[in-house]
Amino acid sequence: MGEENKLELAQLEQVYKNAPFPVVICGDDEAMTFIYANTPAQLIFSPDMVAAHFKEGAKTMPLSQFFKLRRQSLLHEFVDMVRETGTVFHYRVVGINFEGTELPLALSGNLVAVDEGNCIVIYIIQETNYHIGSAKSSSEVMERIFHVAYESNSVDEAIQKIIGIAGLTMEVSRSYIFETISAEVTANTYEWCNEGVVPTIDQLQSLKKADYNYDALVSGGAFITSDIRQLPENDFKILDMQGIKSVAIFPIYDKNTPLGYVGFDDCLQYRSWRAFEIEMLQNVAGVVASLLIRRNAERKAAQTMRILQTISDNLEYSIYVNTLDTFEIVFINNTLAQMRGGAAEVFQGKTCWQALRAGQTQQCDFCPMRKMIDADGNVLLSEYEWEFQDSVTKRWYIVHDAIIDWLDGQKVHIETATEITGQKEYQKSLEHVASTDMMTGVNNREWGMKIMQSMLRNSTEGEESSLVFVDLDGLKMVNDTYGHTSGDDMIISIVSMIRRGIRKSDMIFRWGGDEFVLLLDCTQEQAERVMQNIQTKLAEFNATKSRAYPLSFSYGIAPFYAMGRDADLEDVIGVADRLMYQNKMAKRGKTVGNISEKREEDSSCLS
Repeated sequence: MGEENKLELAQLEQVYKNAPFPVVICGDDEAMTFIYANTPAQLIFSPDMVAAHFKEGAKTMPLSQFFKLRRQSLLHEFVDMVRETGTVFHYRVVGINFEGTELPLALSGNLVAVDEGNCIVIYIIQETNYHIGSAKSSSEVMERIFHVAYESNSVDEAIQKIIGIAGLTMEVSRSYIFETISAEVTANTYEWCNEGVVPTIDQLQSLKKADYNYDALVSGGAFITSDIRQLPENDFKILDMQGIKSVAIFPIYDKNTPLGYVGFDDCLQYRSWRAFEIEMLQNVAGVVASLLIRRNAERKAAQTMRILQTISDNLEYSIYVNTLDTFEIVFINNTLAQMRGGAAEVFQGKTCWQALRAGQTQQCDFCPMRKMIDADGNVLLSEYEWEFQDSVTKRWYIVHDAIIDWLDGQKVHIETATEITGQKEYQKSLEHVASTDMMTGVNNREWGMKIMQSMLRNSTEGEESSLVFVDLDGLKMVNDTYGHTSGDDMIISIVSMIRRGIRKSDMIFRWGGDEFVLLLDCTQEQAERVMQNIQTKLAEFNATKSRAYPLSFSYGIAPFYAMGRDADLEDVIGVADRLMYQNKMAKRGKTVGNISEKREEDSSCLS
């Protein structure tokens, strides 16, 4: 690598700072001197890395002191391979986290030239999720938290309940949220205190960011220490004055904008934060962030609505009241009346369907009163809530119906409707983000697993469909020769070509960096013709020489339903994967013996 292409070490650290996977950097020296670990790596191997004594010694300690393996000699072997080849993929080891738990890991590494010489960047993938037992089930607690988050009518109440649930579960002294109030000031906006702990929220309403390293807290990914006495003197004094002994803080963001942070204090003991606790508190912070975003959006919408309401002297809700027997409207507010094109008095005395549903001549099929009152007029449900989309405006509403006593004493039906189109769109966008690979726009692996497992479980005898395992050819060469931007362009271009060659009803999932799975609604023979057509289109495109490198992929096809509804999805994919590998080796002029053994043997060195 030329001198002009060398990075500053600080630039390299910035690149991996926000990576969602663990990254560790060490020096290219005999001791493999530890240089940097991003937050995901710290939370696995040393959550206390913020402690002062650790930071002071970090630059001189060997990598093996931070990065522990069951067979430590494999770390040296891996680093030596990176030195010799420049790049190593999928080197399997067993790591040991800060609690001593063994973790199956796959390591990849690159030799990178920086201004201070070469360094080695290690990418860490946890091959299986590890779970550490606790007195309370983390999954059950998170299920409860999600229920509170998305079922509560009040965001403020939901946030308060959630930090209380997390605080009780973790048995901390205090859980709280600090939010950005202005460019210089923050405030403690929510607080939960355990029994016997004195609340401090009233004293923490206007804190200057500069007084307590706010920027460092929200930019570091996490701030965890088991013993505040290990912190720099100024930080120690601030926490010690509040009686805090241990603290775990997780920043909360709206995209790239910091909203503040969620904190958990222990005032009783210098505790060691356990892996499952850190993982759960991270998840809590994520839920809180989504609620704060929702709350801020709702507050902004409410403020706008109040202004409009003041100008128009109307409520934001649509409200009408009708009798139970004749369905005649006895009250309608101006908001709904104006939506229907008239004054309130125009609609009174008409049946609800005459007033609100143009052209309707009888009770609507979807009328909630059908569920609330039987044929004899007996009340079956006093309240009923449902969602409704207006067939004309296409706007969504949350509708609440109730049977109440009216002013004259008779029982009537009252309906209120609040528009939730924005929330529906937000929910839809969340589902899209959760299911989509953002680079290519196709579904991601997690979504693909769910869809295909469901299809296998619900399959019927005789169904035919084909699973195609696709692996791009030469991506490593393109990345190394032309840069990762060209590599990304190669991936996107091939995926676009594949998507144009299959039907809209067919599915494509990104399975890994350069691996994709297609699910085609056709036989194996038909799927082969589809893939050959795509290959032909690729060849025609390559003939134009519009790229400095060819676009190519290898593939294998397996019948999706052949193993039956009780089949393991990984087995089905494995068949197609092995056929793909055989295809790839045939292109290289190699014969393949035991494919599964060769696949594992080559996994660390082939692109």
